Amino acid sequence: LILQKKLNEANSDESSRLSEIDLLSFQSKELFDADIQIGEEEALDSERSSLMNFEKLSSLLNRAHMLLSGEDNSGCELVDMAANAMQNAANYSADYEEISNTLTDVYYNLRDCAELVSDALDNLESDPERLEEIEERLDLINRLTRKYNCTADELPALAEQMQSRLEELLNYDRNRDELIAACKAAREEAEQSALALSNNRRKTAAEFAEKVKAEMSFLNMPNVELVPYFEESALSPKGMDK
Repeated sequence: LILQKKLNEANSDESSRLSEIDLLSFQSKELFDADIQIGEEEALDSERSSLMNFEKLSSLLNRAHMLLSGEDNSGCELVDMAANAMQNAANYSADYEEISNTLTDVYYNLRDCAELVSDALDNLESDPERLEEIEERLDLINRLTRKYNCTADELPALAEQMQSRLEELLNYDRNRDELIAACKAAREEAEQSALALSNNRRKTAAEFAEKVKAEMSFLNMPNVELVPYFEESALSPKGMDK
């Protein structure tokens, strides 16, 4: 039935097929030219936010860097001093060794954080041209998601589906011949299965009729006989007779 449905679709109106080819050619080209990547929209939103808030980010990162590793009373310096003091205390009493070790770990963690903040500052930049590129790209993504009623991450799969359907329509004659052959083979197989089912039914019915006749004879009714009757029907999942 599925193969027959596909064959019927392949034999549909030629003008409809050509119209669908024109539409899919345009839409698939539009999507493949756009080349939207999974996760791209989220990455662009994040980058745009950074570029749009350059001044704020620069100020906050500089403040964090100064607090962590500035010249006077920085976080790293103060924690280092505290760690040294507790280390000296631990020399007099082991009770303070755990606190000393914890402060030492905190100091090195703060140094790592300070380096990360410094790297972030070095990588922070104001780029109006890049921001404009991102805005244009996001506008394109937004337009395509509205047009095709899907998310940005679903666009690549949609493009592949359109291309697959387009190739199917363009290879109409070959696909149609393949479907005809597949339908013929499927029907022959179904007819063979139906014939085997019919023979099995007739054999089972005959055996049942013999059992009934024997039972009737036992009940002193030897002239009672069950005669199975089969009526041919159109080929279906239930066979070709009933």
